[in-house]
Amino acid sequence: MRRSEVRVVLDTSAVYTKSAKAVLRRDVTQLIGAFSGAAVRIRWCLPEVALKERAYQMLQEAKALLPALRKLEEVLGRSLGWADEVNRPGFSGDSHS
Repeated sequence: MRRSEVRVVLDTSAVYTKSAKAVLRRDVTQLIGAFSGAAVRIRWCLPEVALKERAYQMLQEAKALLPALRKLEEVLGRSLGWADEVNRPGFSGDSHS
């Protein structure tokens, strides 16, 4: 017997978090985990446009951390080079581009 399937499409309002490193909110991650062994197969989908918007949001959160990074560089007495990389025109944070 074939299992029934439910497709859940997430948008950025469902996954948005102020984290610069987490793509999904913790509660969404927990929800996905809670249904991993369900009798009904659940397919979780994050459309490309939502993923790109989330990547943009994460980059903005990362840029908000730059003042603290610059202070650390002052304390260390040397540049770590990350601030310059993040501010480079066209930087997306995606190492595959």
